[in-house]
Amino acid sequence: MTRTVELPASVPIRVVYRLAEVRNDSLTLYGDIYRQRAGTPRQNAMNALATAGYDTTRIREPALTEFLRRAARGTASIALDSLREAGRRPVAVTASRSFPSARPRTPTKECV
Repeated sequence: MTRTVELPASVPIRVVYRLAEVRNDSLTLYGDIYRQRAGTPRQNAMNALATAGYDTTRIREPALTEFLRRAARGTASIALDSLREAGRRPVAVTASRSFPSARPRTPTKECV
């Protein structure tokens, strides 16, 4: 259902279409619902990590590969500790098909 709301003045907006983001100590990959993907899911994940200030050379490849495999089925998140080279905990992946919330992104500047 579409709803129109008249505003007294113009309101500038910025629409950002992200397929990967780092938020709350997790990496999340979103499905490409508009089919506008630029790059591979791996590239999007690594770019999101680098943009948030993480050292992408210290990512455990097996954990990232497993996460990407699961993310191919829909939106998925993984704890950053699970991707950390020094961390030996099991990969904790959650997956859903729900649309991501529109909360503002709060980047973390810790190094992985």
